[in-house]
Amino acid sequence: KLGISPRTVEVHRATIMRKLELDTFAELVRYAVRNNLVEA
Repeated sequence: KLGISPRTVEVHRATIMRKLELDTFAELVRYAVRNNLVEA
């Protein structure tokens, strides 16, 4: 556990998506898989 609130996660995710010019969570997941940030 990281000990951060769900709202903090939402804000960070939104910031990352904005910087990467991604519109949906699915696009974010696809980006992460294609760039070896997570395993499929």
